[in-house]
Amino acid sequence: TIVNNVKNNKPFTKNFLPKLSRSPSEKVHLSFLKWALGVHRKSSNVGVWGETGRYPLVYQAIRLTLNFYKRLQNLADSSFVKAALREQRSLKLPWFSNIEKLAELDEIYHLDHVSAYRILTSKDKSNKSCDLPICNPPLKALSNLREVKPLPSRKFRVEEVMKNLTNKFIQSWEDGKSSSNKLSYYNSIKQKFAREPYLDCSKGFAHRYYTTQLRISAHDLHIETGRYSDTARDQRVCH
Repeated sequence: TIVNNVKNNKPFTKNFLPKLSRSPSEKVHLSFLKWALGVHRKSSNVGVWGETGRYPLVYQAIRLTLNFYKRLQNLADSSFVKAALREQRSLKLPWFSNIEKLAELDEIYHLDHVSAYRILTSKDKSNKSCDLPICNPPLKALSNLREVKPLPSRKFRVEEVMKNLTNKFIQSWEDGKSSSNKLSYYNSIKQKFAREPYLDCSKGFAHRYYTTQLRISAHDLHIETGRYSDTARDQRVCH
């Protein structure tokens, strides 16, 4: 689901979060979070993610996969494992194609080797300009060279890829929060994606889960249950 949504570096589609929540690993993850928060299983997934500040479980799997892939890349060319990696790359196996799509989220992936190296070794990551004479040779030095397109470095930084992915998730979460009728109150009080402090400072489980229920509308008050009978919002009063 994630790989299909990072094509062309576009924002995640509107149905990204529903699809993600139906994945086997995230079903288990969300079930545990709802149990820990003390809310029922039909509580809003957007609200549960937002209250706990937890990213989908697959994000950790992606981080581990990218780190492992970088480790394979750094092996000696004479090793059997590196030879197996080259073979699988030449066969264009699905797992390698998926990693490539994720790696492309880092801007240096398609840069030439020199530019990528300078960014990787620069103390100031925001300074991408090249002030060395060799990087900006006079035109006369290039007069006898044909114009060629530099080969991409195909290098990536795991932290940059994960930062891009988490930003995309947060944007999808924001869209889901603001467009949900169920979360209209939550949208008015939840300003950013982060773990809420009350989860750690509330005295007693009951105080904590009552707070969560009210915040994400996982309660039995008529303002919430009235939605099921199509009662107008201004007529949903508690008796």
